[in-house]
Amino acid sequence: MTRNIRHFGDPLTARNAAEEMAREAGLSLGEWLGRLIDEDPSDAAGRPARVERGRILDGLTDDLLGGDRPRSLATAVDGIDRVIAPPPWRRLDVNHLARIGGRADQAAHLLSRAFLEAGVRDFNAPPASPKRAAPGSAPTWYAAVTSASDQRLREICAALTYEWTPPEAVEPLLMGAFLLLADLTPARHALVDLCKIDRGRAFRELATLLLVMLEEYRVTSRLIGDVEAYVSQVLADGGRFETIRDDLLDRSGQLLTLSEAAERLGVSRQALHQRVKRGSALGVMRDALLVLPGFQFMEAEAGKLQLVGGLRDVVEPFLKTRAGALSALQFLIEPEPSLGRPPIEALRNGDVRQVVAAAESYLGLREE
Repeated sequence: MTRNIRHFGDPLTARNAAEEMAREAGLSLGEWLGRLIDEDPSDAAGRPARVERGRILDGLTDDLLGGDRPRSLATAVDGIDRVIAPPPWRRLDVNHLARIGGRADQAAHLLSRAFLEAGVRDFNAPPASPKRAAPGSAPTWYAAVTSASDQRLREICAALTYEWTPPEAVEPLLMGAFLLLADLTPARHALVDLCKIDRGRAFRELATLLLVMLEEYRVTSRLIGDVEAYVSQVLADGGRFETIRDDLLDRSGQLLTLSEAAERLGVSRQALHQRVKRGSALGVMRDALLVLPGFQFMEAEAGKLQLVGGLRDVVEPFLKTRAGALSALQFLIEPEPSLGRPPIEALRNGDVRQVVAAAESYLGLREE
């Protein structure tokens, strides 16, 4: 990491060299530069850490900013702008929220270092906002992470609007933070052009855009949290659905697979499957398996089975109204007050019209 890179004469070569050294250290480029700023490594010869650190930083600054220490703000922006390529603008989703959090941490690192090296002592970061959890919700790690990023962005906005005259030595740190943050907005190029003319206004405009983005961040992170809670509720409801389904199937007597039922009926699997789809036979999915309740079959000749008469007239309306096969199953096996018995028993006794009328009332298809 203490390689001298002064001999790299153009920004692209310098960036490639920096990326190579970051890879060798097992770090991202941002992490590598951050450590270069913060750490005090000693070289193998034991020379003072600050001397070597300064040499590397000077070399990077010279190469990344065009060969000389920047004599003007415009030069600094142009130099860094050539090296830090803007990532594509993306919609605010989970990946972009993560990207915002990462960029905010890097920018805060650079800004706070600039304040430290310039001897700023009167900057007060805004206090943390009270955490407001949704009623009945439990705190999650995700909520803690997004809350921390929210706070970091508020601190950055305060730092960008802080009134001071930074010394030339910290300009690369400020410009690095500025471009990292400008990349998060759709106005990056306009901000860069403005920064060459009026740094103070550019920083204030960036802070304004970040505050807008911060509100989007809050809404989006809250929405994602709500969706996660909804999905958890759906999964819980799915568990309850499976419990109800299994209870109904357990009360339905013997269950036959499609192949078993087709063989007992003396038809092909495909033909029976078509009957199930039309509603002339009742089939219910149990996990990945289609099963047919045994109560719908009656003994026929030679050990074969036949379907109870009138079954289609009862089951088909459940499918057409999208009430579903499980609702038809529940209707058939539970006592029906208007019949004085479970509908399946009435069907087996031939009372088809009464059962159809009861099913239509059950589905709300018949006016009382």
